[in-house]
Amino acid sequence: MEYTPKIGRRKMVKRSILGAIGLGILYSGWEAYSIYKTPNLEDLDKQAKLIDALTETIIPRTDTAGASDAEVYLFVIYNLKRNTTRKSQNAFLEALEEIQKDAKDRFNLAFENCNPEQREQILLPYSLKANRMDGLTGKIQNRILGEPFFSVLKRLTIHGYCTSELGATQSFVYDPIPMEYKSCITLKENQKSWATR
Repeated sequence: MEYTPKIGRRKMVKRSILGAIGLGILYSGWEAYSIYKTPNLEDLDKQAKLIDALTETIIPRTDTAGASDAEVYLFVIYNLKRNTTRKSQNAFLEALEEIQKDAKDRFNLAFENCNPEQREQILLPYSLKANRMDGLTGKIQNRILGEPFFSVLKRLTIHGYCTSELGATQSFVYDPIPMEYKSCITLKENQKSWATR
């Protein structure tokens, strides 16, 4: 008969606690690596169609030009490569992969082939995750984790669209050479906002 030594309750609890701490440290290390690793920015060019579809979901074509018409995705890619922190770049690239996976799982389609309602359903959880705490706590979160994917996408899409020729001339009232500065101009009924005043 083979003898198997019994482990006391205290030893078992100690080993369990040490094991849990070890797993926690491994998980934290992996999370830190995924936040701070050097991103492969060439993936952004490969995901151009997806980024175009995402910008079009935020500013769709209506009676005026949409984000796709203004080629806002080029602005988004350019700024992600040059003016975005490494942490935010990693979060953005990770979210692009998750979005394609969500679209395949839920609708068996690539995101860019989904209809507007399906796209909104896929993006809703990302928009909710982008709501960080206000004030100092939110700033600390952004500093440590990077700006959330949807915040970056929305900010760059709106900025790119509003400063594009199509956006400024079709969605706003555009005056190429304002002759004088007016700090407050009353809008007429059904008038669009000013682009340059």
